[in-house]
Amino acid sequence: MRHPVGVGRAAGRTAWGARVVAMALLAAVTLGAWTPPGDVARGQPATHPLQIVLFIGDGMGHQHLELLRAYRHSKPFVDELEPAASLATRSLSGVTDSAAAATALSTGHPTANGMVAMGPHGERWPTLLERAKQAGMRVGLVSTTTVTDATPAAFAAHVERRQEHQSVARQYLDLGVDVILGGGRYQWAHRTPDGGGQALLERARSLGYLVVQASSELRTVAQKAAERSQAAGEQAKLLGLFADGPMAYEAERPPHQPSLAEMTETALRWLDGGSGQPFVLVVEAGRIDHLGHEGRVDILPQEMQALDEAVGVALRFAAKRPGTLVVLTADHETGGLERSAARIWYFRWPGGHTSREVPLRVKGAGAERFQGLRHLTDVGGVLSRLVEERTALTVHQSTGGCGVWSGLS
Repeated sequence: MRHPVGVGRAAGRTAWGARVVAMALLAAVTLGAWTPPGDVARGQPATHPLQIVLFIGDGMGHQHLELLRAYRHSKPFVDELEPAASLATRSLSGVTDSAAAATALSTGHPTANGMVAMGPHGERWPTLLERAKQAGMRVGLVSTTTVTDATPAAFAAHVERRQEHQSVARQYLDLGVDVILGGGRYQWAHRTPDGGGQALLERARSLGYLVVQASSELRTVAQKAAERSQAAGEQAKLLGLFADGPMAYEAERPPHQPSLAEMTETALRWLDGGSGQPFVLVVEAGRIDHLGHEGRVDILPQEMQALDEAVGVALRFAAKRPGTLVVLTADHETGGLERSAARIWYFRWPGGHTSREVPLRVKGAGAERFQGLRHLTDVGGVLSRLVEERTALTVHQSTGGCGVWSGLS
């Protein structure tokens, strides 16, 4: 149902050249021999963000941003990000679902619908947060839907079927995701058949996670995030579960549930630790997609504004941390949002995903490397390379400048 609304030098050089070629081949194998536009291989200047914040508007197309602009009384925060590209989203199955699309964004590889960070023949590709952990970065996931749903899952877990929520949660804990905030408490509170009779929530506490389940608790945590993180070092981890299933729509959000902006701010503080620690944070505005499936435009402006406020939080953080990269995109468009000649917004195809392109907007360190990309996999490739290059930088620093980084930068 539609709900429309208005508005030896030679030898040394040879050896060094061979070393660079070897590293280039290794990178090509790691990322499926893919070289994104604007990347180092094309001679562009390399900038290396210390912190990466990736926003995903699940189901958000270009028209969703137009709706946001129409309803905002001031310039939206998303417009402080530079437009970089319009991205194709199709998967190996055709019109993509969230699992395949998020896999593309996380790994740089296309896959079939329903697959989470895995290929149609059982391939297991390193996810963005796995790469970040290997690079010594802290990592976080924030979502307004269940935190084990397909989109966040593809950044930290591998399952053949997106419905395997408890397996996803278990893999989050195995990886040691530092911050997990969103809905889906039911999946964590019930014992799993393969978990030795222990609920995942109990296991999280045993692993040192601070567990919060209300906005008041989250605000207390946010105020002391830096102190807690500094005191506990790398072991400080946070799990916030604020609904049994998806969190409420922003227009209907009860007081005990935090907003997307509040969760984003807490995650940024926790990961940063007050000292500029390197991290990757993925933030999903997951319920934009649900409104498209339901054909509801009546409360879509509030859902888009909730995402915009969260982007504003990240931009204020980035202003104090110049090494921060902020990226905004979507996994696919849902519903075919349009505006009539009478300026009435409506979903043309409520209930399903479309093959429409989605926006890509960026700001901060490394932003130039996203210009002109064409597909979600391209974004995943650039993000993976940025994290991998940080790994190479760490090797270079730990070997007193004898690592491979100086030769690639």
